[in-house]
Amino acid sequence: MMKNFKLRNTVIFVFCIILCVFAFISPFYIDSFKIASNITIGLTAVQTVATFIMMIMAFVLYDRFGSKKRYFEKCTDEVEKIQYLLEINPIFFHSTENVKINHTYYLRADTNHINDIKSLNLYKEDSKKKILASFDNYIKSTSILLQIGKSKYVPSNIKNKMKFLEFGVFVKIENPLDQKYLRIKFDNSSNEEWALVSPEIIFEDFVQNYYDLIIEVDNWMKKYSKV
Repeated sequence: MMKNFKLRNTVIFVFCIILCVFAFISPFYIDSFKIASNITIGLTAVQTVATFIMMIMAFVLYDRFGSKKRYFEKCTDEVEKIQYLLEINPIFFHSTENVKINHTYYLRADTNHINDIKSLNLYKEDSKKKILASFDNYIKSTSILLQIGKSKYVPSNIKNKMKFLEFGVFVKIENPLDQKYLRIKFDNSSNEEWALVSPEIIFEDFVQNYYDLIIEVDNWMKKYSKV
């Protein structure tokens, strides 16, 4: 999107220069046919230079306070929605019932909180476990977030950071309570049917991707929310 703005601005700038050059030399061409006087040529040249300066000023001011500002405002609105949805929708990871310690991870959009989780011994034991999810729970809880993520105003770096949330296939397995799995939930609903998500993702990678997304969103808001 920003490349389009730069290309358009370059075209406008070049067009202004060509127009002004044409306006500047045209009286000399006309004078060759004895229609314009030298005084007229001089005045026209001064007017052309003044017009050129005004065009440059208008171009600079328009670029600074016009299209770019509106573009970043729309981007920031979309990123703010993503930030809000991440903050109000924590993610739960449940262990299976036949492990030594039956436990649940509560993952929220807070980098300090995530670092605390990553420091736990339990986390280290679970880090390589594959993620299971419920199709209904996933669709119900992530559809709005992922739909916003497809907006043309969401910056590409944030779009890329959200890709780990796009589960393409849900593969039923024989024993979803196997110790090698963790079950992800996006709310506290129960009685879910569990499936292995594809592309497959392990707990450690999901947590790191979630962490990176939060950092990317927070950095954008800090940089552009006051533009």
